[in-house]
Amino acid sequence: LRLIVVQYFVMAEYLGRTGPNCTQSPKVMDRMRADVRMVTGPKEFLLLYPGDEVTTTGSRSIHRHANPVKVTLWITLMLAETTKKGALYTQP
Repeated sequence: LRLIVVQYFVMAEYLGRTGPNCTQSPKVMDRMRADVRMVTGPKEFLLLYPGDEVTTTGSRSIHRHANPVKVTLWITLMLAETTKKGALYTQP
């Protein structure tokens, strides 16, 4: 469930920082990055934003946003591992 929440906040940041209606407000950029930081651990955060420090704000980051596909991959790998271990049953 936590990875689904991470996916939500990463997508919110992606949509908020790209496109014609992207935010220009440093306060909003920092808040979106803080949301991602709150639901990830330090290692996950650094995987999403390589080259940044864990304390780097969204407005000062070298990355406009994280790659949402990374989180999708993490969710897929987690589901595959739980299925392989027999903890998640699929329909026949």
